[in-house]
Amino acid sequence: DFQLETSEPSTPTLTPEVTIRETVPKPVTPAPSTTPQGTVVPPKVTYPDAVLAGLPDADIKVGIGKLPPPTFLHTVP
Repeated sequence: DFQLETSEPSTPTLTPEVTIRETVPKPVTPAPSTTPQGTVVPPKVTYPDAVLAGLPDADIKVGIGKLPPPTFLHTVP
C-alpha cells in the first residue's frame, strides 16, 4: 500500500513539470517556423539569435535559413 501511495503523488508531480517545460520551448520554435511571413523572418536575425541561444535545434534552423534568404527574396519578386 505504501509503495502505491508513494508512486501516485510522484507521477502527477512529474507530469505537470514536464508539460510546463515542454510548453515553453515548443511555442518558441514553431513560432518562427509556422510564421507565414518568411520574408520578415530572414531579415530579423536578432529574434532567431535569441531563440537559437536557448535551443540548439534553432541554431541549425537559423544557419540553414541564412542561406535560403536569398532564394526566398528571388521567389517573392
